[in-house]
Amino acid sequence: MSSGCSMRPERGTAMDEPQDAIPEGWRDRPEPSDDAPEPEDARPDPGPQPEDARPESEPQGTTTGRRVMLTVLALLAVPAALAGWILLPGEPSHDRPAAPSATPTTPAAPEHRPDLTTPDRLRTLVADLKRRTGGTEVVFLHVSAGHASATVRLPGDTSDKPFESHTFQSGKGWSSYRSHGGSDGDERIPEDLSKIDWNILEELYPEVDEKLALPGRPERTLTLKAGLNGDRYDLPFEVRDTPAELSVELNDGTRIGWVEARTNGAITKVNLPVQYAFSPRPGSRPGPLTSRGQVR
Repeated sequence: MSSGCSMRPERGTAMDEPQDAIPEGWRDRPEPSDDAPEPEDARPDPGPQPEDARPESEPQGTTTGRRVMLTVLALLAVPAALAGWILLPGEPSHDRPAAPSATPTTPAAPEHRPDLTTPDRLRTLVADLKRRTGGTEVVFLHVSAGHASATVRLPGDTSDKPFESHTFQSGKGWSSYRSHGGSDGDERIPEDLSKIDWNILEELYPEVDEKLALPGRPERTLTLKAGLNGDRYDLPFEVRDTPAELSVELNDGTRIGWVEARTNGAITKVNLPVQYAFSPRPGSRPGPLTSRGQVR
């Protein structure tokens, strides 16, 4: 070899080209032809796409429409649930809300109940009392238009409450409770109600109305007290028993008077009406009370 020979390879060989001038893998790539598709990385970036071309999110109109539909369905479900609750079988009728009525309702007329102080009603009360107690003997009887009470001695009872009070109220019926019998119940001789002729009241009531002369329709109350035992006092001489006593009372709300009579209807005492202490006399200023117990 001569010293003038060069060791560089000839131009045009692979070793003569710089390594960074040709990308790796590009050397063996075939030449593009006019019919071949363009590579993906060779396509130009189309830039930002319009809103309706984005597949990642839903259109705004669709989301709003869905929310409206869900709200409507929820509102429709509430009346349906209430209707199902109202129509469930077995619910008490008073627990269900009443539908408002456009037509005003007329209040029902009060039920008429017979006066308990009449002879027929008294006989019915006596029969009821016998069914309840097994007897018709009482020490006290108190009857008004819609209320009645009777005090009965319990045979052989030695307790501190040897009496039983039976009460009847119109529209509610009978009730009973143990009692002491009043301040003088032990001193009274029980009176048999079945032996009283209650028809005497048909004549007694008009006499009471005439003697007491209260205007209008005052409230009437009938009371029976059994007679007192003459031996109630430990006296060295004999004391007679007192007979049973009837009392018919009239009360107009401002004045009260009563008439006393025997169980045969004979009047024994007239107590003229007196003014209530808390009620002024009609047409005048309140004055002193009229004496009670005036006999006519």
